[in-house]
Amino acid sequence: MEVRGILDRIEDDKYAVILVEELGKEYVIDKDQLPPDLSIGDWSIVSLKNEKIIQLFKDKKKTSDAKNVTKQKLEKVKSKSTNSKFKKR
Repeated sequence: MEVRGILDRIEDDKYAVILVEELGKEYVIDKDQLPPDLSIGDWSIVSLKNEKIIQLFKDKKKTSDAKNVTKQKLEKVKSKSTNSKFKKR
């Protein structure tokens, strides 16, 4: 079975935690099983067999799309002017 997952974090500089939203599960694998081009926050295509990750590789399109959405939201927040009573330093 193939699903999409996101590299959520690295624990103890040894384990990678992959979140698979569509299954509502997290998978922990050895960090050295990650593709070299996969970074925290990147999406991947995950191949599962018997509830274990057997292969994963970076989903470049979904990663790029997600980063663009985040960038647009951040720009929108930054562009809003507030009438804050606090002064910037």
